[in-house]
Amino acid sequence: MLFLILTLLPGIVLGFQPTTKQELKDAINAHLSGTSEKGPINNWDTSLITDMSKLFCASYGWCDCGSLCSEYEQFNEDISGWDTSQVTSMSLMFVYASNFNQDISGWDTSQVTSMSNMF
Repeated sequence: MLFLILTLLPGIVLGFQPTTKQELKDAINAHLSGTSEKGPINNWDTSLITDMSKLFCASYGWCDCGSLCSEYEQFNEDISGWDTSQVTSMSLMFVYASNFNQDISGWDTSQVTSMSNMF
């Protein structure tokens, strides 16, 4: 039992930590569809992600979200706690998340080289 607690504790305390953009995108899809077991989205540790382009975009030809288009468009959750210090691209990140209106002014964007059409 103690082993199980010690094994699960870091994930609970530190939150989910995706290592690739695809892993983060898959977790977002699961979160939006209500099947995520990754904990609160604002607690996710995104410090290893370097590309956040097209994370929250709906299906408009070049950006396919499948059956989650409406959920992407309605997304308006607090993600101010995300660590963006290693991100270099945020282009098209929220381009079709038309309801997104959260304060992300605290994000570290010092490494970002592309924010084209971010919103």
